[in-house]
Amino acid sequence: MTGPVHLPPHTSQVKSLAEMIRAILTAPKTGNWRGLDEILAGTGEKERSAVLRTLGGFTAVYEREGPTPRMFYLRAALAGRKKVGEIFTWPSANDPCTSWIARHPGTNYPVYSGEQLCTDASVREAAAEAFAAGILHRGGTWVQRVMDDMLGVRNLWALHIMRLLMRDVPPERYHPSYLPTIRDYLRRPYYREPKKREPRPERIARILTSDERLYQREFWEFFSVEGMGDTRQFAEIGSDVRGMNARKRAEACSRVEHDFMAAFDILCHQVPGFRDRLLDATLTGMLSDFSARNITWYVNIHRHLNPDSRELSRREGSYAALLAAPSAVTVSVGQNAYKSLIQSGSLENMSGLLTASEAVLSRADKKSVTTQLSLLHTLNSYAKKCGYAEVPEKVSALVAEFLPTFPIDLAEKAQKLITPEETQGTGITGAIKTDADSLEIPAPRTTPILHYYAQKAAVPCVAELNELIAEHLIDAGDGADLPRIIDGIITHGIGAVDAQNLDRIRQLARQEYVGSYRERNNRTDEESEAHLWDNIPYSSLMALALAKIAGLPKPAGTAWDRLIAHMAVGGDTGLFLPNRALSTVLIHELNRFVECSIAGEEGAPLMVAVPPQQRLWERRRYRIPSLRYGRDENREAAWWFAPVPQAYRKDPVVNALLAGTADRRDGNFGIHDAMVFNGRQRVREWAGWMLQHNIDTYAAHAHMELAHGMQPVLFLRSLEHTGRVLQEPVYSALAHACGAAQAEGRAAAAEALAGLCASNLLDPQLLAKELILLFDEKAIIASRIAKTLDDAAQLSALAGYRVLQTLTTVVTGETTIPRGHQLTVLLAQLCTQYGVSVPIPDRLIPAPKARGTAAAALRTILTLEPHPTELLAEAVQQAEAANKL
Repeated sequence: MTGPVHLPPHTSQVKSLAEMIRAILTAPKTGNWRGLDEILAGTGEKERSAVLRTLGGFTAVYEREGPTPRMFYLRAALAGRKKVGEIFTWPSANDPCTSWIARHPGTNYPVYSGEQLCTDASVREAAAEAFAAGILHRGGTWVQRVMDDMLGVRNLWALHIMRLLMRDVPPERYHPSYLPTIRDYLRRPYYREPKKREPRPERIARILTSDERLYQREFWEFFSVEGMGDTRQFAEIGSDVRGMNARKRAEACSRVEHDFMAAFDILCHQVPGFRDRLLDATLTGMLSDFSARNITWYVNIHRHLNPDSRELSRREGSYAALLAAPSAVTVSVGQNAYKSLIQSGSLENMSGLLTASEAVLSRADKKSVTTQLSLLHTLNSYAKKCGYAEVPEKVSALVAEFLPTFPIDLAEKAQKLITPEETQGTGITGAIKTDADSLEIPAPRTTPILHYYAQKAAVPCVAELNELIAEHLIDAGDGADLPRIIDGIITHGIGAVDAQNLDRIRQLARQEYVGSYRERNNRTDEESEAHLWDNIPYSSLMALALAKIAGLPKPAGTAWDRLIAHMAVGGDTGLFLPNRALSTVLIHELNRFVECSIAGEEGAPLMVAVPPQQRLWERRRYRIPSLRYGRDENREAAWWFAPVPQAYRKDPVVNALLAGTADRRDGNFGIHDAMVFNGRQRVREWAGWMLQHNIDTYAAHAHMELAHGMQPVLFLRSLEHTGRVLQEPVYSALAHACGAAQAEGRAAAAEALAGLCASNLLDPQLLAKELILLFDEKAIIASRIAKTLDDAAQLSALAGYRVLQTLTTVVTGETTIPRGHQLTVLLAQLCTQYGVSVPIPDRLIPAPKARGTAAAALRTILTLEPHPTELLAEAVQQAEAANKL
């Protein structure tokens, strides 16, 4: 069946419209375009196209009459975009108007050349009004098209049409190039304007004082339409800036801004009330919800005007609102205004400044907060001079409220604004009333949480089984669900797999079989086929096993046999079991499932998680090339080693899962799959499930990847539900993850730390030990560690306290940490929040005149009096609750 049929306009209606248009065109009044407008009112684009075809096309109609007002209207109302756009070409002998006049000399009615349209105001207004009416009646889409076509055409004809098209449009719906074009016209002469050798600032002032509509509407909309305040876009309109480098473009934008500033000086002198209105407009622009870069011009204008104390005092409410604006630049304008009011003695509403200060003191940027603290200090001096004794008390209470949230260097400055009575009376550190002098946090638990070891439930129904299989056949889903799929097939039988999944299995298995056969025929070495399965995707691996169990005919049903037949072939293929690559271990387990299913041994235990093992770990140093990661040939890595328990050496799969890179003898459990195995994420998720009770072993396997910033989130996800008491490899892996280069990895590390604290399994001493070792090896960066630990501390009270304990060991240790001041600042911040004082060694005590954030942080810790806080009490409660799990 064909698509929908679009019926053409009614023939009689089209002919009627065409006849009425011909009648008007035969009349002698060539300026009567309004009659055409009445005829075409309400007609759609299809009807207009049909009418134009009936008239013989626009070229034929235009050729008979030429560039008259009603032809300008018909061009806009009926012609296609190409014909409409022709009218904006630069005046020349070849433009459509001038060329027609040259072909038809001696006409007895007015016709307009391209030169007249640009130079004669009366001709331009008559033609432009007709043209704009034709475009406007075709709808907003045509208005946008014409505006696009006129962009960069710097003549008064195009500008006049543009202004007519935007005349009744609200500012928020302006074409994006309209106001920039007006700004460009104000500053630079357009084509064939009367030549006046006047400076550009004088031109701007002349046009604004002579063109009432432009002054009253478009100019003031510069301050209310987003984008007009971005000084980096000032040279956007005009071909003379194309191809400029960044420096020259910045210079061009600076010249535009300078010209307008000079013009504003002229207008302030010539036009009464202009300065006040301009000041109000800049404040309106700065108080809008525009981005910071889109208010740059307004800020610069305000600074250029440099309002005096009288002007500032009249607008004190607006400056108070600026202090709550999101942009730091806007806040600085408000702060400077209040500073001038205080210095001149003109500040009357002190409570307004105090109220507005709350928004500034809660900001994250230190510069704004620092300036506001200085402003409040100035306000205190002014209030004391004027006899307002209550103002310093209000300032003290205000600053005390925000003191716990300040960084250490700001807290030191803010403390000077707080009276001693306020410090003791308001409880700014969150002190709680208690009979005990201190609260003791329970130590991390030393016994596992047994009920965390529940096995995953079997697939409950056939529908969910098929959903899981469908996900895994497209390399999606979670690899940890593979044991559920196997349990489901054992429970429901292979016949439970639906037809859609069977088709996908057959397709993938046949594809792998045929691909390997063709590849083998293109090779000459005897062991060539052993290399053909290196890059087999996880989905195809699943399909091969299920095709064998389902008994699909050749080639799909025999592809699995070909894979297994070559697993023992030598060579660096990563598919023979001694390598202990994850993909190999998975193939071995899937083959056991295939053999048991075919033999009917449905009760055989398959894919059971490795039981918990107590292993003795020791740190050894290895050269990276011995682990086959050849890029770092001169590096060594300190990773963890533990021999496989003797009881499991005879089980090849358990032996491989417990060994892998953890015994550092041969193979590379993680990196090999990352390089050559397509389904690596699903395989790692499956391995994480198999080792869910041996998280330390899984962490040892993950070291190589974490050290190179590979897939930290995948490892950290395995810590979410662990109940094991963690050993050294986990903390080493966590330390690597905390220093990950990607923000996503560090965020996952912070969540993992908080999750471990939720069950009170995180040992801060072991984590600190690993961090110090990695700092010694220059394997992590202090700024990244500080950000991760800070994020973790925000997630729970107990996590914050464990971070405090970790930082105490790291910061006060013997290791010198490059750029470690951020760790010191975080430690001081946490000490303040928890009311805990930690011992500082003599070598770290700052000199009396020492400056900097680290020195301020250390002085805060040294002067802090230990006292229990609400946050500390909450951490105690969380630790006690976790110990009851």
